[in-house]
Amino acid sequence: MYDWPERRAEVDADWAANRDSLRERGIVAPQHLTRNVGNAALWRRPDLLLSPTSWGPLELGLAEHVEVVGSRATAASRAAMESFTPVR
Repeated sequence: MYDWPERRAEVDADWAANRDSLRERGIVAPQHLTRNVGNAALWRRPDLLLSPTSWGPLELGLAEHVEVVGSRATAASRAAMESFTPVR
């Protein structure tokens, strides 16, 4: 989720895989990520396709302007789910 300079190659590779998957499904997706716009402005752009964020900005008002379409599973969230026992 974090686009730090030391992770650019990893982030770009993740985007390339997502972009190609979207295009295979007929969804127009840009070739490259947009990096020259601050998050607050980017998240409200009408042409925004996908963007990661944490729950903090969503709870502080961003949720009124976007639609959450998924949540990435992390090692911590997977561990929490493994220890969860559903009860009816």
